[in-house]
Amino acid sequence: MHQQHKYNNADYSQRYERGFSTWQFHYSFPFEGLPAGNSPAVKYNNYILIGLKRKKIKLFFSLNYFHALQIDCLFADKLKNLLLHGINKYIFKHHYRQYPAGQHTDFFRNEVALFAHEAKDMILVVDDEPLISDIIAKCLEAEGYESRIAHSAEEALKKLEQGEFSLLISDIMMPGKTGIELLAILKEIYPDLAVIMVTAVDDRKTAVKALQLGAYGYVIKPFDLNEIAISVVNALERRRLSIESKQYEARLENDVRLRTADVHHREAEICLRLTSACEYRDIETGSHNRRLGIYSSLLAGELGWSEQLRDELRIAACMHDIGKIGVPDVILLKEGLLTYNEFEIIKTHTTIGAHLLSGSDISLLNMARDIALSHHEKCNGTGYPHGIAGEMIPEAARIVAIVDVYDALVHNRVYRSAMTEDDTLDIMVRDRGTHFDPRIFDAFLRIFTEIKKYRLQVQGARG
Repeated sequence: MHQQHKYNNADYSQRYERGFSTWQFHYSFPFEGLPAGNSPAVKYNNYILIGLKRKKIKLFFSLNYFHALQIDCLFADKLKNLLLHGINKYIFKHHYRQYPAGQHTDFFRNEVALFAHEAKDMILVVDDEPLISDIIAKCLEAEGYESRIAHSAEEALKKLEQGEFSLLISDIMMPGKTGIELLAILKEIYPDLAVIMVTAVDDRKTAVKALQLGAYGYVIKPFDLNEIAISVVNALERRRLSIESKQYEARLENDVRLRTADVHHREAEICLRLTSACEYRDIETGSHNRRLGIYSSLLAGELGWSEQLRDELRIAACMHDIGKIGVPDVILLKEGLLTYNEFEIIKTHTTIGAHLLSGSDISLLNMARDIALSHHEKCNGTGYPHGIAGEMIPEAARIVAIVDVYDALVHNRVYRSAMTEDDTLDIMVRDRGTHFDPRIFDAFLRIFTEIKKYRLQVQGARG
């Protein structure tokens, strides 16, 4: 093997050393045996460059050696065969009479030096016939791969646990588990493992089943070793592309998650800033909003909502009374009972809030609109502003209706003092099925202890 040449060309040297290409191979061809005269190396260089067309391969010579540095993503075997083909064609064209037939191929093939700078792929050969498995393993090692041998499916599974394998070549008809049964297991446990099936039975149904189960290739015995080598190259390339595709998709999904999280964070920040405006009129309103967000999220979790929807509900619930920004302070902060007309004005906060939050394509704001509009509706249709009933009321609004009444009753208001937990629950239980959705109210009772704990944690906090 010739020592790797140190390149003078800075551009290609940097590309090579930094590993810009997927494969990095260096070939050295001695030109000492070529007939003298007329610069054969220069002719061969031009010949190969023309033949390769736009392929990115750096060709140069130094000290009677022709050097080829691959900086593209060709396969090693393909590049090797391509250059050997070029050598043979060149000699046939320019010097055929000076070399006996066939000698030119063997002479140059023996002089090719291959330096692979990639980790070798590990291949597991599974066959109950030792002679067959040994032949395949030696063939693979001659092609530059590392190989291990197993003589049964059970032994193969044990070896797979002990090392990292890129490819498995398996016979189909074996004692114990068949190759097809092994293939089905492998696709579950090792989805990134490439598999080639080898069999003496030329059966179309078996071949189709193997391919349907995820086999990358199907080789019939007796086989040519070149057929095995080609199948291995193709299988490993498909595996590489599949893994790269999965990694790319995973990166994209992660980027989407990060960007989505950032968008949700910005949306939540804007909404919370908006609701904080209520605090300038009434500090307790801001605290009430924050508690409602927490209660609603807990209750939605008990009802089986996804984490994303629960998080949206936590923010949207804080805006349930955003419409009160349009209600005069003299009514909103009035101590004592409201008159009929004053209460009619108070009720407009539902439609005002819905108007403020409508017209958006953001799901959080659409949920907030439904809540703002319908959180005073009742299950029996006696609520406001539209008097809708049952399932016609959005579930988010039915959730908020329960926790809104609970939090209002257990805290002081300008028109009354706070009630005890027991009195509050007595009142709410009586309204189950009339004011409150029975299913959601029962879920509220199941997590009441947790809601009470959070109420005490955030009591008096500013929203």
